[in-house]
Amino acid sequence: MSVFSIQVDSKGRILVPDEARAEMDIHAGDVLVLRTDPVKGTLIYERVVEPLDRLALEAIAEFKAGQTVSLAAAEAELGLTVDGE
Repeated sequence: MSVFSIQVDSKGRILVPDEARAEMDIHAGDVLVLRTDPVKGTLIYERVVEPLDRLALEAIAEFKAGQTVSLAAAEAELGLTVDGE
């Protein structure tokens, strides 16, 4: 993780330093999301990930953390039957 000092210009723009763009593989045209936390006084920029890519990454993380259940267990818990054909 790196720390950079940046300045907001008169139009409210900031420039992402070359070193930060290289470190994060950010290129012209990339879309970033800005998350703010007024209580903490933080701004966090994140690269936009396609929704299905994000869903897949979250599913993998849940699987690795042991937070998933088998289809049979989900069927039993929800009272459903999934056709095996």
